[in-house]
Amino acid sequence: MKMTESGWYRVMNAPEPSGSGAFFSERNDAVKGYYALITVLGCVPYAFLALWGDAQRGTLGLYALFLAGMAALLLLCRGKDAFLAMLGADTLSCLTSCLCVLLFQREGWSGHFQPMTPLSMVFSLFLLALLLQLVAWRAIGRKRR
Repeated sequence: MKMTESGWYRVMNAPEPSGSGAFFSERNDAVKGYYALITVLGCVPYAFLALWGDAQRGTLGLYALFLAGMAALLLLCRGKDAFLAMLGADTLSCLTSCLCVLLFQREGWSGHFQPMTPLSMVFSLFLLALLLQLVAWRAIGRKRR
């Protein structure tokens, strides 16, 4: 069976049904679940976990989790509406990371990330991740043409 013949592909690319029952169609339910998954992945404070691993454990291993989370968001997002979902998930993850830094920051963290503060590190990580996602999005878009 080809990848294009899978059930998920057929549901996501099915023509939009018409009529009064269109809101409860199989495609709309699948799309809602798809965007719910992207939103849940966006709620994970990836940058905070990376900073926590660096400051508390002295390991850079959790930066790999940050990169994997951002790559998962990129790979899940397909189509024009999904681009906005990806940006929304990135913003949501940045906000949850900022909140976690404010709530769980330890005393030694400020000295560990000199000359930056932990919050500026969160924003720097997300700007870098956003830049990488936008470059990858453009590359994937050109490859599909």
